[in-house]
Amino acid sequence: MLSKKTFEDIWEASPPFFYAMSRASSLPRARHAVMAYLASRKLDIRARESRIHPLEWIVVDDSVDASKNIFSERSEELTGVNALDIFRKRARGDDPEIEVSDGFIEEFYRLLLGVENRSGIYDDTTVPQYLELEGREAALERSADLDNLYAMVR
Repeated sequence: MLSKKTFEDIWEASPPFFYAMSRASSLPRARHAVMAYLASRKLDIRARESRIHPLEWIVVDDSVDASKNIFSERSEELTGVNALDIFRKRARGDDPEIEVSDGFIEEFYRLLLGVENRSGIYDDTTVPQYLELEGREAALERSADLDNLYAMVR
């Protein structure tokens, strides 16, 4: 069973994210700082592409893209939720009593672990066999890996 996460766990998962949130005096500055940080993560993984597990590389890339989407103004308009401002206010201590669900905390904790190349989903040394296969054989092997991942997190 997963332990209940807190904002402090999120800050520990991504110190640069906490730094950006705690230093931003306004929402536009927070958005600019976070988008710059996420852009730097994209550049970093591309520079280290050959040293990152190929599937973990995809997790980082997708986590960065998802974060950019979630922290965008468009997302705020569509959902009516400003996650970035929630984090900014909490990191600065402007609204320490702000209430969010456990799922909100867990989702961002996992997302930021992904951004930081610390998802823990894939072993750094083992490249899955299905990457060497093709067609149906590759699909069946990938499915078996996903079944194992599901059993591990369940």
